[in-house]
Amino acid sequence: MIKLTEKDSIDVMFADGTNTTTACIPLSKIKELIMDEAYEIITRPECNDSSCAVNNFCECDPINEDMEFAGIYVSVG
Repeated sequence: MIKLTEKDSIDVMFADGTNTTTACIPLSKIKELIMDEAYEIITRPECNDSSCAVNNFCECDPINEDMEFAGIYVSVG
């Protein structure tokens, strides 16, 4: 895994068959776009309560709420 730092970015390339252009997305924007989703994933309880399945809504207490951001890592495989 590679840890992204403030000087890193993700380049997204677009092409139309003849020309190409690239959108450079800095780490600050990447964090802005993914932090809510990432936090929701790590705090989702794994209770498997039957009432959660019936109501399609989990009322169990979230887990890992005291966790703090520690970095963004990229795995390429």
